[in-house]
Amino acid sequence: MEKFDFANLFENKIKLLYPDGIEWGIVGILTKNGNVYTLSYDSKILSGIFEIFCEPIVRSIAKDHDIVVETSAQNVYPDFTLFRENDPTNKIAIEVKSTYRQYNKKGELRKFGFTLGSYRSFLRDPK
Repeated sequence: MEKFDFANLFENKIKLLYPDGIEWGIVGILTKNGNVYTLSYDSKILSGIFEIFCEPIVRSIAKDHDIVVETSAQNVYPDFTLFRENDPTNKIAIEVKSTYRQYNKKGELRKFGFTLGSYRSFLRDPK
């Protein structure tokens, strides 16, 4: 697959889809009966919501570039695999990650990092 800057494409797609910015004030899960269940700050829940938010954006970019999108099972790397139908061996892996913002005593944003979990438990093929 020809090289393209997916991060830039993703950022531009967000600006196109959400010109006034993204509303991150998610308060809960709405059921068909109209019940709202509030969300905790559990990282697994928030990461799952972020993945759900990202999928249509990834698919839109793929459609714009005539690229196939494959998704994987939960806890299997990567979240999305992109490739051209006529070249299924040349792939791009996309793993959606989230982290927390932390501030120092001066109120300045601290450096942050991501983890992929341990290879033994997270990245192994479940089969």
